[in-house]
Amino acid sequence: MKKNYVLDTNAIFEDLGECVEILRNGLENNVFIPKTVLDELDKLKTSPTKRQQVSKIVDNLIKYKDHFEMLETGEYNLSPDNKILSEIKGLKNKEKYTFITNDKLFRLKAIKNDIITEEYKTANPYKTETEKYNGFINLYNKEGKREEFNKYPNSFHFDEKGHLNFYSGKRNEVEYVKDINMWEVRP
Repeated sequence: MKKNYVLDTNAIFEDLGECVEILRNGLENNVFIPKTVLDELDKLKTSPTKRQQVSKIVDNLIKYKDHFEMLETGEYNLSPDNKILSEIKGLKNKEKYTFITNDKLFRLKAIKNDIITEEYKTANPYKTETEKYNGFINLYNKEGKREEFNKYPNSFHFDEKGHLNFYSGKRNEVEYVKDINMWEVRP
């Protein structure tokens, strides 16, 4: 028989956020976390003794974000985070906006409210595509279709077998990198 579980802060601390997956028992049960519980975690993340535990809990909640529902009532006091989320949810065409914050718990709340989020560290709107390029490319698109490697000069790629390949753009061929020898340091 399918059961519905609502978690409190103590239950989440007991298994450091893995309780969502444990109580879910595959797909058998539904798990709910009240928004107030996330607010309590938000207050605890600044505690020197609880900071590391809260970080692990939030990492696990983000990992299992599709495995629980967030309970939300309009009857509780709106914290600044919740006011911001409410304002974003009120935007017309909110899918056109990206919410930027380095607060993992705040991002989790936003994700559960169907708001697109990014860490500030990864959002570089002032950089051009060339400046963002790190030298490695992924040749497989979302559908798993392989793109042509030789479209990207001066790039590296790991093939299906995990071998490193390089395309310089000077010759029309991809070179297998046999051994990396930088300053006499070897892998």
